[in-house]
Amino acid sequence: MPGLEWEAETFTLWDVFQIGTHAEASGGQYIYVDENEPDCREMPCAEKASKWVFVPQAGTYRLQCRVAASGSNRNSFWVQVDAGPIWLWDTVVGIFHTEYVSDVYTPVEIWLGMGSHNLAFYARETGAMLDWVRLEQVSGSAAQMETE
Repeated sequence: MPGLEWEAETFTLWDVFQIGTHAEASGGQYIYVDENEPDCREMPCAEKASKWVFVPQAGTYRLQCRVAASGSNRNSFWVQVDAGPIWLWDTVVGIFHTEYVSDVYTPVEIWLGMGSHNLAFYARETGAMLDWVRLEQVSGSAAQMETE
């Protein structure tokens, strides 16, 4: 569905999350926690980027993101939607690329009703970079119409 994509720098940034610049980032900006800050290996973490979003169509969604990571100890986030489960997402190491939020390498699928929802990314490992976030509908009225 069009319009279900947000630049990470439009999220509300808590604690030491900050905006960085890079020529490969969408719009030239991304968010991250500086590598000089301590990692957050267990939840809850103060380092959070969150955004309230409106979902116009109830259905099952995946979170697709554009991310970058400089190494295997700089490539993970904690991810939560609303007050649901918290997923440990290890991203692929490399320059900016697109991938799905996963939980132990399986893309996470979540049911979202029509209405407002809170997307939250916590910095598990400092230095991991988040460029943009997209909700991709995989089932529900709109997704079914596109596949028929």
